[in-house]
Amino acid sequence: LTASVIDATGNPVPGVTVMWTLSSGTGVFSAQSSLTDVAGQAFVSFTPGTVAGNNFINAAVAGVGSARYLVWTKALAPARIVIRGGNGQAGPLGRPLADSISVRVEDQYGNGVYQQPVQFAVTAGGGYTERLTLTTDTLGIASTRWIPGAIGANTATSAWSGQTVTFGATATGGAGTERADRERERTIGASAQ
Repeated sequence: LTASVIDATGNPVPGVTVMWTLSSGTGVFSAQSSLTDVAGQAFVSFTPGTVAGNNFINAAVAGVGSARYLVWTKALAPARIVIRGGNGQAGPLGRPLADSISVRVEDQYGNGVYQQPVQFAVTAGGGYTERLTLTTDTLGIASTRWIPGAIGANTATSAWSGQTVTFGATATGGAGTERADRERERTIGASAQ
């Protein structure tokens, strides 16, 4: 990073101390302060931390003012898929669970990685997920609604790059069961006539 210090007429000012501070984000400086050279410029190296996102840096000269820098860091290569939400729910059969099931694709430091293909599938109990294939958003998240298909235990999975996570849900008798019973009664009645 480079900061330039000039006087009121625009001429460079050498020998001035510039203080470097991090107002938001994570990372380390090569020095907390540096002196301007003959061209009025002060230099410092900044190494971002392991958290992806914005890092706001201030370069200040005492009694004069400050300048602000933005250093944006992105996630590293994707490393794993984890459950973000929606696991272990219970709800009426035939209706979407209250919360969507969601996963996050992360790098080695836990930062979300976007534009990663994720697949959802029901593996026990029948039913379905509203989406089978999704791409992670800017936070590394993909989610879909799940409608369990059997009273009792139901499972669904989400997969990315050969890795799989499993969701569990319990479906109880409810409106969906009542509708199914009515349909079955009508079918039996029609067959008997």
